[in-house]
Amino acid sequence: MHKKGFTVKIVFQFLLLLVGSSICSGQTQANKKIKNRYNAFNPGQQWYDNRGELINAHGGGLLYSGNTYYWFGERRGQQGTNGVNVYSSQDLYNWKYEALALATDSNNAQSDIVPGCVMERPKVIYNARTRKYVMWFHLEMKGKGYSAARAGVAVSDKVTGPYKFIGSFRPNGNMSRDMTLFVDDDGSAWHMYSSRENYDLRIARLTDDYLQPTTEDKLLFSAHREAPALFKYNGKYYLITSGCTGWAPNKATIHTATSLTGPWTLMNHNPMAGSGADSTFGAQSTYIQPIAGKKDAFIFMADKWNPRDLRDSRYLWLPLHIRDEQPVVEYQHSWDLNLFAKSNPYEKEGYQLVWADEFNTAGRPDSGRWRYEAGFVRNEELQWYQPGNAVCKNGRLVIEARREEKANPNYTAGHKDWRRNRPSINYTSSCLLTEGKASWLYGRFELRARIDIRNGIWPAWWTLGVDKPWPGNGEIDIMEYYRGKLLANIACLGNNRRPEWFSNTFSIDSLGGAAWADQFHVWRMDWTKEYIALYVDGTLLNKVMLDVLANKDGSGFNPFKQPHYMLLNLAIGGQNGGDPAATTFPSLFEIDYVRVYQKK
Repeated sequence: MHKKGFTVKIVFQFLLLLVGSSICSGQTQANKKIKNRYNAFNPGQQWYDNRGELINAHGGGLLYSGNTYYWFGERRGQQGTNGVNVYSSQDLYNWKYEALALATDSNNAQSDIVPGCVMERPKVIYNARTRKYVMWFHLEMKGKGYSAARAGVAVSDKVTGPYKFIGSFRPNGNMSRDMTLFVDDDGSAWHMYSSRENYDLRIARLTDDYLQPTTEDKLLFSAHREAPALFKYNGKYYLITSGCTGWAPNKATIHTATSLTGPWTLMNHNPMAGSGADSTFGAQSTYIQPIAGKKDAFIFMADKWNPRDLRDSRYLWLPLHIRDEQPVVEYQHSWDLNLFAKSNPYEKEGYQLVWADEFNTAGRPDSGRWRYEAGFVRNEELQWYQPGNAVCKNGRLVIEARREEKANPNYTAGHKDWRRNRPSINYTSSCLLTEGKASWLYGRFELRARIDIRNGIWPAWWTLGVDKPWPGNGEIDIMEYYRGKLLANIACLGNNRRPEWFSNTFSIDSLGGAAWADQFHVWRMDWTKEYIALYVDGTLLNKVMLDVLANKDGSGFNPFKQPHYMLLNLAIGGQNGGDPAATTFPSLFEIDYVRVYQKK
């Protein structure tokens, strides 16, 4: 895309100013938190609700109901528990505090859940027959340490409660500590729980109203495990558990079975992968949530316990992928649901999806992924870049070039710079880039888009290296179009400090002309340690070996052995775009998705 008395009073007033400033600062911070909108998961970081308060839902689980997720979890103080909180969300990132779903009972001294009891691992399921929401949890009685080992049950007509405590018991006489609930495809509900001082893991089918265990209660295995997290995939059940090491993290294990009652087989791999895998990244499993509307997409939920202040225990939510029938959880410092956008067509080649934008959220593009260029930028192009010309709608990013007149705010009469000697702006558009947000070294890059091929229109998807000025930083034009030509270009620094281009050009007419351009097409770059190959719809457009792409300035620096960031833009006119005078505006560059895959 590149082509080129008094003292005391004063002290008192000063102290008042400090106090006022502190109060205002606190209010500002709170307001900032309340207004904050998350667009990604940040494992291990503090997570605030809509009120600006830390989410307090530990050891919990999710329930998806009516296009909304509900998160139930332990309401923790610095040490004890104070009931069960419930939050709601439609995007899984931003959570609204709903209520204290189940409170301790201060009015009945004989209640099992008087203040001072311990409520752990709450899970809620819906019974379609009784139309009740049913909560189960691990209960320890006040003043009895962990000797009670009981299951508690509560019900509500509303998902957010309040829940009415029904009672507590030992299921079929067995001790019951860490637990989870699971509703199978046939509507049967199951209670999985650690028993016999956590040396046994058992599962019991629940009665039709989900309020009691039946006598179908099976010992699964004896392995001193707790924190069960269960899910189903392709007709098989998978179970991740934790060792019993108190608050200290440990290595997770995973079992699989074709029936909930077993037999369960220990798989020979650690379900966690990467740095920190042998300690479950410092956390402990609590739940695994399928993602509504996404095939084979699961979130592994874990708690990073802080025994000195349990209220500030952190949440570790990570993507769970299935690779060769093996569940794998890899640590991500920050990630979002676009990782589950589509099934990975390149998995057998060893590629993993590491970054994607599917543009499924209506409105402005995700500021966590993209920033914008501003004003007149390069190539004497006619458009003024501004953020407002890019919007996500109907699952696509639409960059819209418009013919509109306004004054150039940087205009200076007689200035030598073309950016400043134009008195007016005649066209506007947008350029989005990941610079400072994300960059990659090698990988498979893919874009599905539809371009406008009329006169004066210049769409492009390209990359630039993060280090050195252009063209020494390297440029890859994965998709570029202007004046009837589709281009696939690679540039480095050539002799005489000028760019050296490795280009292939294709006539749009040879591809199918206007009918071809009216369709969406997939552009792809394979960038390895040996070569760069550019494709459209699987047809090779250009391939260049990396060895010939070193800068020709004697430095030996190869700009394609450094990370690159990407750009998406719709330019008008300029040195190469042609004359747009007879073209009807607006002009659209429509992007369905952008994805980046890399090998381990």
